[in-house]
Amino acid sequence: MSSALSTLRSLRLVATFRTLGSIDARSIRRDSLLLWAPLLPFLLALLIRMGLPSLALLLEAEFGLQLPAYYPLIMSAFVLIVPATVGLIVGFLILDERDDRSLLTWMVSPAPITSYVLYRLTMPILLGMVVTTLSYPIAGLVPLNMPAFLSIVLLGVLSAPMMALVLATFAANKVAGFAVAKAMNGVMILPLLAYFIPEPWQYMAGIVPTYWPAKAFWQAAEGEPIALTLAIGFLVSGVILWLLVRRFYTVLYR
Repeated sequence: MSSALSTLRSLRLVATFRTLGSIDARSIRRDSLLLWAPLLPFLLALLIRMGLPSLALLLEAEFGLQLPAYYPLIMSAFVLIVPATVGLIVGFLILDERDDRSLLTWMVSPAPITSYVLYRLTMPILLGMVVTTLSYPIAGLVPLNMPAFLSIVLLGVLSAPMMALVLATFAANKVAGFAVAKAMNGVMILPLLAYFIPEPWQYMAGIVPTYWPAKAFWQAAEGEPIALTLAIGFLVSGVILWLLVRRFYTVLYR
């Protein structure tokens, strides 16, 4: 009996993912802003690959600045920006569903709302992993060994569902969402300033979850161990995600 129920839940979850996936695809095709957003990481990677080495030569010749010393900082920013872009797309999709009341329809449907929430959490993580993993090598600036790179990316992409949930729970509508997105982008990138702050003061930036993947990236680029940094990062991100999911449920049933 329990096996049959488990199978039924799995089939319902697969059906939910298939239904919501097709709905999201149609929504993205209708919105020119969302349609182009997934290409931005690849365009940014190309810009970095083609423009940054020339800029480095120019800055060294004119000002004696060694820009390659800051490549780990630049590429850690890239690893944070890509998931944030994915999170913005998902967040605006949720706002669209709230504005046209399709989310209300989903809440009263036979399918459990937990399936919807699970979809909204997992899809930005999966998309963020794929887009970051494919776009990062295009830039070609700071190669990392594959296990370290994938671990850092996995931690970094947790900011994607965070961004989506913040938009969905703190923006009253899509127009307000742009203001919230601008503020969140600033908060997410703020920990990069910690690069210039010595330890232990640097760890004060750890209250912002994106500090930990950035810190792990800097350590990996220097050949330092990153296991402890990753563990703390996953803990911090997990707590924040849990709080945001709780708030999302509160907003849904308000």
